[in-house]
Amino acid sequence: MKEKSRRIILIFFIIGISILTNLIVMESYSYAGVEPSVSYSTHVQNVRWQNYVKDGQTAGTTHQSLRLEGIKIKIENNPYGGDIEYATHVQNIGWQNFVKNDAMAGTTGRSLRLEAIKIRLTGNIANYYDIYYRVHAQNFGWLDWAKNGEEAGSAGYSYRLEAIEIKLVRKGTNAPGATKSPFKQAPTRAVYNAHVQYIGWQGKREQAQTAGTMHKSYRMEAIQINLESNYLGGSIQYRTHVENIGWQSWKKNGETAGTTGKEQRLEAIEIKLNGNLQKEYDVEYRAYIQNIGWQSWKKNGEMAGTTGQKLRLEAIEIKLTKKNNTETTGKVLHGIDVANQQGVIDWQAVKKDGIDFAMIRVGFRGYGVSSDGIDGKIVKDDSFEYNITNALKENIPVGIYFFSQAKTEQEAIEEAEFTINCIKNYKITYPVAIDVEYANSNHTGRADSLSKEERTKIVQAFCERIKKAGYKPMLYTGKNFALNNLDMAKLSSYDLWLAHYTGATQENPLEKPSNYTGNYTMWQYTDTGTSSGIDGSVDRDICYKIY
Repeated sequence: MKEKSRRIILIFFIIGISILTNLIVMESYSYAGVEPSVSYSTHVQNVRWQNYVKDGQTAGTTHQSLRLEGIKIKIENNPYGGDIEYATHVQNIGWQNFVKNDAMAGTTGRSLRLEAIKIRLTGNIANYYDIYYRVHAQNFGWLDWAKNGEEAGSAGYSYRLEAIEIKLVRKGTNAPGATKSPFKQAPTRAVYNAHVQYIGWQGKREQAQTAGTMHKSYRMEAIQINLESNYLGGSIQYRTHVENIGWQSWKKNGETAGTTGKEQRLEAIEIKLNGNLQKEYDVEYRAYIQNIGWQSWKKNGEMAGTTGQKLRLEAIEIKLTKKNNTETTGKVLHGIDVANQQGVIDWQAVKKDGIDFAMIRVGFRGYGVSSDGIDGKIVKDDSFEYNITNALKENIPVGIYFFSQAKTEQEAIEEAEFTINCIKNYKITYPVAIDVEYANSNHTGRADSLSKEERTKIVQAFCERIKKAGYKPMLYTGKNFALNNLDMAKLSSYDLWLAHYTGATQENPLEKPSNYTGNYTMWQYTDTGTSSGIDGSVDRDICYKIY
């Protein structure tokens, strides 16, 4: 038994030494100057397969109006192990499944355009490198760089991809260029068709175009309403009030409401959205009525037209409008922002509660002797390391914020440097924000008396330093503070995280959106929210952009 045990131990020892040796060889192989590279070839309209190019070179064509139809991508000289995977969005097909390691994505011989692409690394190489890629799209030209599985290209426009560039970039180093807008999503549009006395079906109208007739005394008899580029899901529903019939049952998504061949007039209509669609869009419509003319715009199920007056509906205009003016990618993400006030958080429970992202406070500058006794010193949040480590452990994407009380641009840079030093060893995928607001309700904080110009320069100084370090800078502030204490026009190049408590509920926050008229990508809608894994209240946020 003893001799057998020695042999087993010796075998495991030899295996361990072999594994360790291979790891050392792999690392030395990489750092000796043999770095992995990415090669790719595209199938182009009228050209067929091009030769492989590599490491950021252009595959495809520009200014020739030729579509990409297929692509093959591979990693060469990979000492780490792992794969490169990619999926394409193809005309008339949609998103295909991911393929990997030089397999073809797309089609050949079918004259179908590529419209978008996603590329990602898997396995050990993903611990060392990010994969960046950008596309040249019809009517858009070169879009910004996407990375690590993000969508690049467009949807809902029927635009072709014409060229692509792909690069491997070591983690912790800067992106090859701008990363703000790699993907363009067409807004959802209302399309509709009216059946008119003496004319019949007119043909498609969309987004506030007039269907029906005016000044001819022709009745509308039926209508079909549908959606284009409905990337959110949900439907458009409508019902009509018909002469001698009254209100008909609800129709949806292109079905006919009203009658044909019966010479019966439409007198009124109601239109509404449901599902995820109604969380982001309003449907607005107005009717042109016999003896009245155009009525005022109605929306979201309100009645347009008349009942009981025997007046015909002669024309209609319908449009979808965003509930607010935020930059949106079609997916509303739900998040929280936390600091040491939340105590010990059970991040596993937070994940199970459906939280999509978390903004974590890294620290703050003391407000001043009058409020906290710290007198302008920078202090790390007591829960920062715990929160970021455990949030990332549960694969919750995280961003960072620092509560600023900087009085000068140099102090703002100091706050940014502190933040960068604290987060440099963590995977930060969401923005790094400067929190600019009054320190307390009495406005006695050390920076509370700054001018609009001074505060604006402080935000710029912080954000530019964050940007230089390779992170996405962001400004957090309240609606009133933004309007009265910052020059938002000068800060428009930075994403805005807006705090505005409208009475929105956690169950349906988009029911009461902010009326702030500027652009913002994140919205803190309450400070009395809840989440599993957190005792007491927590700030709740919505993000309209996938970072």
